[in-house]
Amino acid sequence: MKTNERIRRLLDNTELSNPHDVAGALLNELDNTLPIAARADLYRATLAEVLPTYVGVEFSRTRMLNPVAVVVDDVTPVREPAGSAKVAACRNDWNARKNTPVWLPNGWKRLADCTADDLLALAATLRDRAEKVAAKAAWYEALADALPEGATVAALDTDPTAVTR
Repeated sequence: MKTNERIRRLLDNTELSNPHDVAGALLNELDNTLPIAARADLYRATLAEVLPTYVGVEFSRTRMLNPVAVVVDDVTPVREPAGSAKVAACRNDWNARKNTPVWLPNGWKRLADCTADDLLALAATLRDRAEKVAAKAAWYEALADALPEGATVAALDTDPTAVTR
C-alpha cells in the first residue's frame, strides 16, 4: 500500500488532524506491519516515495525566503524581508539565486537553465496556484460567515456554501 493511501486511511479512520500526529500514527503502523528484519526495505520504499515531495517543499521554501527586488521609487530597489547582514549577503547573491531549483510543467530545472518560455510557464503556474488559493480562502470566509456565533463546522449538516439548483 502506498504512503498516501495509508495516510488517507488514517484520516478516514481516526480523528487525527495534526500532521505530526498523523506521521506518528503512520510510523507506528509501519512498525507493526513487518518483523524488525524486514522493516528496512519498507522504510526505504516509504522514504523513496515521500522524500521527493519533501525536497520539493524545501525548494519552494528556499525560493519563498529569497526576496525579490521591490522598487520603492524610480531609483532605489529595496529587498524584503531584511535581516542580518550575513543573511542579506546570502540573499543578495545572484549566483546562488541562479542555482535555485524551480518546478516547471516539464520537470525540475535550475533557474540558471531556464529560458524565457520556462519562466513564463512558471509564472503562469504560480498565478494559477494563487487563484486557487484565493478561491479556497473565499470559501473558508463564506463558511465562517454561515456559522452561527460560537458554533463549529461540526454543527452544520450540509455545506452552506454549496450552490443548489
